[in-house]
Amino acid sequence: MKKAIPVFLSVLSGLLLSAAWPAQGFPALVCVALVPLLYATERIQELNLRLGAVRVWALSYTAFFIWNLLTTWWVYNSSPEGGYIAVIFNSLFMSWAYYLAYLTRLKLGNKKGDWALILFWVSFEYLHMNWDLSWPWLNLGNAFAPYPEWVQWYSYTGVLGGSVWILTANIMVYRAIRYRAVSRWVTAAFAIGIPVIISYSMYFSYEEKGTPLNITVVQPNIDPWNEKFENGTRRTQYFKMMSLAKEKTNAETDYLVFPETALPVSFWNFETDSLPEIQNMRRFLSAFPKTKIIIGVSYLELLDETDPARIPISASRYGNSGLFYDDYNSAIQIDTSVHVPIYHKSKLVPGPESFPFAKYLQPFQKQLFGDLGGMIGNLGTQKERSVFYAHDNPEQSVGTIICYESVYGEFVTEYVQKGAGLLFIITNDGWWGNTPGYKQHFQYARLRAIETRRCVARSANTGISGFINQRGDVLQQTPYWEDAVISENLLHNTAITFYVQYGDYLGRLSLFLSIFLLLYVFVKDFLKKKQL
Repeated sequence: MKKAIPVFLSVLSGLLLSAAWPAQGFPALVCVALVPLLYATERIQELNLRLGAVRVWALSYTAFFIWNLLTTWWVYNSSPEGGYIAVIFNSLFMSWAYYLAYLTRLKLGNKKGDWALILFWVSFEYLHMNWDLSWPWLNLGNAFAPYPEWVQWYSYTGVLGGSVWILTANIMVYRAIRYRAVSRWVTAAFAIGIPVIISYSMYFSYEEKGTPLNITVVQPNIDPWNEKFENGTRRTQYFKMMSLAKEKTNAETDYLVFPETALPVSFWNFETDSLPEIQNMRRFLSAFPKTKIIIGVSYLELLDETDPARIPISASRYGNSGLFYDDYNSAIQIDTSVHVPIYHKSKLVPGPESFPFAKYLQPFQKQLFGDLGGMIGNLGTQKERSVFYAHDNPEQSVGTIICYESVYGEFVTEYVQKGAGLLFIITNDGWWGNTPGYKQHFQYARLRAIETRRCVARSANTGISGFINQRGDVLQQTPYWEDAVISENLLHNTAITFYVQYGDYLGRLSLFLSIFLLLYVFVKDFLKKKQL
């Protein structure tokens, strides 16, 4: 096999994966995107080429690097260093999963190696959602976000079920091409088609459940780079948002939703009631006693704890007082009651919002990373999700998801388990500019609606804001980078889906089987060498 052919096949896989991705891509391509790479892998194995394992790893890294680069390059706009790290290291982690499957193929044969790829890849995606360098943006199952009618069964499996489907389809199609048997083509057609048929059946038969509530979403369109966090603009921003809100708020409005850090200036926990903006919102609500305001804030909490050993790793010293404080990206609910419930964002963006492995590396941050400015942050979090209940109706509750948290399926189910009947996503996607990033982020919200069977209201500072029903259909959406305010009746649902109840069970099962498989391969290889 000519040296250029494997490289071409690797590049082709990377391009096909990229062409399948939201928001402009066509997701069906993802079902065949890995076929060129699988073919190159098997040919290298058959020819027993020198450094075959290294070649396979290099080819897989090339394919995944192209995919990451062409679909998530926009991260560079918010953080150049973060953009480099996301592309380079995410590609590396993916290539390790593929490499482990190839080593299994060498030890146990091609068929077992192919199925090992499913186990190792799904295990990788699961682990990648649950550690300090988490970046699940390119989990394979996310590819179908723009086509919710294809994946209604995510209410049982979550996005990882989509990843299993995609990998299975690629293996089946590759075998059909490789061995040219009609029976294999039939098997591949069933592997791809049956889940789609089941999904369409679920889509058209599903009836939305719940009590209708009137939701108003505000998109103030404030430039995060040149206006939002500038001194002296706080009051102007606030009154711009309230002016937009007044266009749609009426006696029937149940919730008025503002975006992430809509109040951009940090305030202390002990001054919440005295904040001028909150006092103004209370006066506004006096004319609309039914309405609740959900708004993103920057929040500072002075900690009662003085023992350094018990202070959160995210906390900082408060001057020379010996006290500590924590800084949060938060959401609060304002209504006509005196209570102001608060939720702190807890799935933080590695780098800008959290210092990875801070427990172990924070003492060496300066030596290891120097002064990286805004690239390294260390916000506080809370251990459990919390929901906001209506003061006048204890059965009415919403989960407020802040920005990056909406990419995590199992994480979002925790709001529903706590009683959330609606999901609100508040975000500021303006950091990325007019790129595919904000479009992908909006599409991923449709998957959360399917998984939980909860309607979603999304308030984004610069767009896209919108409403999504329990089937993942977009009911309304705003243009990007325009002032906007929209209203919609959404159903408050209390039913629990299989996925909400059991979460990413496919990931946990895959991880268990992957560990067992690796141990089996290691022991078998060890015993074989011992006999020689």
